[in-house]
Amino acid sequence: MKLIKNFLLALFIMGTVLSCTKAITEDPKGFLNDKTLFDTEFGANAALVGVYERLSTYYYFGNQLPQCLSFFSGAFWASVLLSQNEAKQQALPTDDMVRRPWLEMYSGISAVNGLIDGLSESPLTGKKRDNILGEAYFLRGLYYFNAVRMWGGVPLRLHMATDQDVNMARSPVDQVYEQIIKDLEQAKTLMPEPAAQVKGRPNKYAAYSLLAKVYMTLAGNDQASPYWQKAYDEAIQVYNSNAYRLVRPFKDLWDVNKENSVESIFEIQYTTTGGSSNGLTQSWMPASSSYILGAGSPLARVRLQKMTFDDHRNTYPGDPRINASYIHTTFLSKSGSVQQVYPSPTATAANGYPYLLKYNDPAWVANGSNTNFIYLRYADVLLMLAEIENELHGPAGAYKYINEVMNRARDANGNNIIEATETSPADWSSMTQSTFRDRIMLERRIELVGEVHEFYDTRRRGEAYLLKYYQQHNSHPLFNATNDFLFPTDAASVKRNLLLPIPAEEFNYNLLLTPADQNFGY
Repeated sequence: MKLIKNFLLALFIMGTVLSCTKAITEDPKGFLNDKTLFDTEFGANAALVGVYERLSTYYYFGNQLPQCLSFFSGAFWASVLLSQNEAKQQALPTDDMVRRPWLEMYSGISAVNGLIDGLSESPLTGKKRDNILGEAYFLRGLYYFNAVRMWGGVPLRLHMATDQDVNMARSPVDQVYEQIIKDLEQAKTLMPEPAAQVKGRPNKYAAYSLLAKVYMTLAGNDQASPYWQKAYDEAIQVYNSNAYRLVRPFKDLWDVNKENSVESIFEIQYTTTGGSSNGLTQSWMPASSSYILGAGSPLARVRLQKMTFDDHRNTYPGDPRINASYIHTTFLSKSGSVQQVYPSPTATAANGYPYLLKYNDPAWVANGSNTNFIYLRYADVLLMLAEIENELHGPAGAYKYINEVMNRARDANGNNIIEATETSPADWSSMTQSTFRDRIMLERRIELVGEVHEFYDTRRRGEAYLLKYYQQHNSHPLFNATNDFLFPTDAASVKRNLLLPIPAEEFNYNLLLTPADQNFGY
């Protein structure tokens, strides 16, 4: 069941929550304004629905943000809309692909700040009020966690803007992380238990999961960092809760009719009937393919780099996740003709790159798709626990987490019985700590491919890791200088590409930002 977004009041509420701070001189009976909005559970919940609306817009998770992070992660290829700089993973401050997610992010932050401020002054009490407030803190933590990983320090706005503070300086990275942790800690205590959550919305273990990821990011590439233990303390709560389990078979995770599964920790809801639809099917699926049952054709803007696909098939030949995750080798057009695609030796030019299958909606029409966006799922938590345990104590205790993921992956028919023919991927064993570290980072790119973790994962281990990733791509045996992107490997470019540029437009309107506040190299 999709998140409850389709009652019309939500959009009206958003206009109220996002409105300017001009004093209200009229208070007609029955009119929900900023004085009365949070006096009722209905009004507060409608405002929360408005926050979810902002999170799911086309220019945030609905299309633009996934495209932006995929393009600049290094794991994906784009057939259109890329300047030469973008093709070399060099974003520009004027790029609309960077500008729009920034604007949508702060629109969403404004909405969630209005909700938090409103509830802090509300006469409402009880669990329903606490649950709404907890989700609000979770969503603000999510917004800022995305922001700090994309742009570093950002203006840290914790209340709706007024004419006195519309301009805001960039806050240091440490201060942004401090607020993220504070918000998620509050969310843990206020969000509902799994049994009480609204289907399609997160429960308190989403806050534990995201906080574990925050601490892993802060740990970076420092094995001695105390943040590894903090990350473990959060992630193990999710594991021990028994609130989630892995979906079997793996391919069912991506069935548009089986969304909000037992594996989903936080899933952003989309529907073409009475709510938000997204553009992921449009941008990721091949043009004129038989995967789309109705009329019309997606744009196929986003493809996988050759290395992204080959790393998977070479590591785990015969892995059922390959056919569940990618459109490769061939596919049928709407007319029934066979189209060649990578790694078919006859695939050329733009067809020399495979497609991602995870966002297919057979009923896609124009810009509308029912495909949800999974922001957090249980397999991600298992991979986090495996990585964390390896850093803390070595691989011996980490195998149990990663091998749960391996076991599910090779269970092709999903019957929870590993048959004699289901051999790939095999369980992990007999690795050194260093080997395990390298393999778990690769495994994240395989299991979570296309789920918009690549940008963050290729950067949280630092410049040396990103450089190695670029070098591996550039030296791929089938690298084609005509169509493939040659990633820059000089020290200045690698350092620059750890972050995206702050949009030029922000400098035009925010008087407390100067050119010196721009990220390195832009």
